[in-house]
Formats: sequence, C-alpha cells, structure tokens
Amino acid sequence: MPITVRFYGPYRDIVGEDFITMKDRGLKTVADVVQAVAKRHPKIGPQLASANLALNHMSADPLTHVRPGDTVAIFPFVAGG
Repeated sequence: MPITVRFYGPYRDIVGEDFITMKDRGLKTVADVVQAVAKRHPKIGPQLASANLALNHMSADPLTHVRPGDTVAIFPFVAGG
C-alpha cells in the first residue's frame, strides 16, 4: 500500500498536484518521505526546509515513523493573530 503525500499552498503550486503517492520502498520516517519528494520534484527541495509536516492529520517531526497507507502533509508555516 503506498504512502500519500498531500501538498498545500505554495508547495502544491510548485509540484502542480494536490497529492502524489509513493511506494513504500525504504520509507521509514517522515524525513525519508520528504527526501523522496525532493528527489522526485527537485524544484520543491529548497522550500522543504521551512515546511510544516503532518502525519495522518497530526503534527509530525521528521523522525516520526511512517507505515504503508499513511498520509504525509506538507504545508507552509501559518502565522496568525
């Protein structure tokens, strides 16, 4: 079962899609998924350093483990008041 990666805001604009699916080969953490996205879409790579990450609708750090069927979201920092 693949891992789904959803893009929001400028990340969606760079990739040109709302989401992609990735085969689970060697993807053990959110960081692995982010690195695989950067390889697949090189233009997004430099932008990912400032991205917020979520796993299955919960905030996640890069070391959070992923499993087949999970969804990783990549979205911009949002400031509010």
